Amino acid sequence: MNDLTRQNKIRNFVQMNQRPYTTTLTISLLVSNSIKTIRNCMESLQPLLYQVPSELIVVDTVGPENSDGSLAIAEKYADKVVHFKWCDDFAAARNAGLKEAHGKWFMFIDDDEWFDDVSELVEFFNNENEQNKYFSLAYNFHNYYDSTGTNFKLTKSNRCSRLWNYSHFSGKVHEFLDPTYSPTKYVTSFVHHYGYAKEVGKNKFKRNDKLLKSIVSKSHQDMHSWAQLIAGYDRDTSKNREKITYFAELALRNFQKINNPKENEQTFAAAILGYWLQSASLDKNWHQVINLAKNYLKIMFLRNYDLCMIDYFVFNALIQLNSKDNLKTIFNEYLMNFNMLKDNEENLLQQYTPFLSYTVSYTKLANMTSTVLSHLIEVKDWNECSNLINQLPLSSNLDNFSQVLLTICQISFKNNNPTILADVWRKINDKESNCLKLGEIFNSYKLSLTLEDETKFMELLTRTNINHPYFKLQQAELYNENTNEREQLTERLANNKIICSSPYEELFILLVTCKKDPSSVVLSLDFNELNSLVNYINTFFLKRIKSIPNFVNKMEKCYPQCPQRDLLCMNLRQTYLFSNQILLTDIYREIDNYVCDSLNFAHKIYNVENFQLNLNNLLPANFKFAYYLHSALSSKKMQNEVNYLKNLNLALKAYPKGNLLIKKLIFNFDNKLKKVKHNQQEFNQLAAQIKIKIRALIAADQKQVALPLLKSLVEIVPNDSEATDLLHQITK
Repeated sequence: MNDLTRQNKIRNFVQMNQRPYTTTLTISLLVSNSIKTIRNCMESLQPLLYQVPSELIVVDTVGPENSDGSLAIAEKYADKVVHFKWCDDFAAARNAGLKEAHGKWFMFIDDDEWFDDVSELVEFFNNENEQNKYFSLAYNFHNYYDSTGTNFKLTKSNRCSRLWNYSHFSGKVHEFLDPTYSPTKYVTSFVHHYGYAKEVGKNKFKRNDKLLKSIVSKSHQDMHSWAQLIAGYDRDTSKNREKITYFAELALRNFQKINNPKENEQTFAAAILGYWLQSASLDKNWHQVINLAKNYLKIMFLRNYDLCMIDYFVFNALIQLNSKDNLKTIFNEYLMNFNMLKDNEENLLQQYTPFLSYTVSYTKLANMTSTVLSHLIEVKDWNECSNLINQLPLSSNLDNFSQVLLTICQISFKNNNPTILADVWRKINDKESNCLKLGEIFNSYKLSLTLEDETKFMELLTRTNINHPYFKLQQAELYNENTNEREQLTERLANNKIICSSPYEELFILLVTCKKDPSSVVLSLDFNELNSLVNYINTFFLKRIKSIPNFVNKMEKCYPQCPQRDLLCMNLRQTYLFSNQILLTDIYREIDNYVCDSLNFAHKIYNVENFQLNLNNLLPANFKFAYYLHSALSSKKMQNEVNYLKNLNLALKAYPKGNLLIKKLIFNFDNKLKKVKHNQQEFNQLAAQIKIKIRALIAADQKQVALPLLKSLVEIVPNDSEATDLLHQITK
């Protein structure tokens, strides 16, 4: 269907079924007793009420005499207040507000909910051409588990629709507006909802549980109420899981008695089955999971979304049972249904339900993919690996597939097949941001390899024949140092306005090795990008530790001094000095340079006063370490052993990561002390022997022979009182 035909169909349907209206938007608000949140709710609606032709209808469900003050606050904003006598029926309360609505569009909200930002909604309701494309509007909900505001479940909700002549609410609990047609406009605006946070949700759960049990006891085939009843139970306890199992079995028994069940009844039945499978999984009844899915899928006509949910639980059961033969079949079903949903956002919004929505996500697909790929690698089925990779929706959500992409790198490398990498690149290269992310992943895999394999992987990347700067960078690295090819390609990349942000960090290394000033590719980096460059270069040189001094020396010659250079030098020298591969003689050659780099950089970003007298506690630990190390080295030069050891210990206390370096320095100092002590002991023994010989000469009246020997001894050991007394005795 082309866009024009679609628009004509929408227009004709609206003309026949749209309820008459006098304003663009009706917002209907149920007010109970939520004094803590009502002001947030009202304030969040103000931009809509002021900037969109609209009306606010407040439905009072407690009565003025029982209100905690929420009603009085809401009345100040309302265009109309409807007093509804509460009868344990949320749909009836909603219908009371719906009856008074005059809007083209109808939005409903509670007094414990509020929007974070309504700018997208304002834009939509002020754009008639955009409105004419849709029948409903969906946005996100943050359903908080507690009052901290950090732990929440993200759900999509279709809580806004055009008003039709036959619009009405159904469901005494967890009511819904019926009908809600697609096409649906999806916006990223979201609502904060604390209604079921632990601190306030217990009473609501008890109320809903009682109401829902009453409903299903009378309406055995009300699948919506059965699903809501079961979804309300916490699955963390075995007692609750027993209840879920009991109610799910009872509900699905009643489902089987429905003649020609409607689509929504099928959907709710699938959710009930999903909760049963979840409980069986938590109880580790893996065979039951597989049998339940097998038996009930025969009697249900399910949508892609529901099939994904059920396949997710079956897949995990097969893993636990180590049943790898059927694993690929279930995964392929999940992937096929997932792709059908993600290829059509409208279809996804239409099928979405908040029930077990975590089972249908890119994260779960990525985890399942990693499992299947690991099995295929194990059996070396490279063709099937390649087929699977080609079906993945990588371009839609690359971040969730990082681990999968690392596995794909492994497959391509082990199979020596650049086509796999080329196919992945072409799948995602519609966005440059995806290309950069994939380059990061290639780099991450490359850094995990040995030096020999790292070179082979770069060769593999260049064999993809992809004309992109990232692949040109790999080509430049493969050229030998000091060759014209390497220098020319490196210069072209640098002149191509590429900076050393991810994944181009190695351009910096190439420029330095070619003795070119890297300032132009570093200067525009922000703080996070600079830190990322530093971390990458450190990781790069972990396999090349002994080449760090040479690289840093080159950097200092071609890169004018600046804070960025000091930071890079400081971190590289620290990596070198902290390594267990470096000998003490190498440490003494670089340690002064490391201290100098660190203090130069620190003095440029911190006040000098922070380094005077007592170090400021706000100074980062690595700068304190460098300061104490500087003091220790100065003490050593002045032969102040006490201060030397004291400052080394202070350095270690300030920065425990320097443990290996400090231990080496202290060990060397101890060894020297022991050597000096040992030499002194040997010398004392020799002096004692000489004194015995001198006494013998004196006793033999050979004082003139003993005198030069004794004078030499006194010069060597001036503090030896015995030798001094003997000298006085002879000279008399």
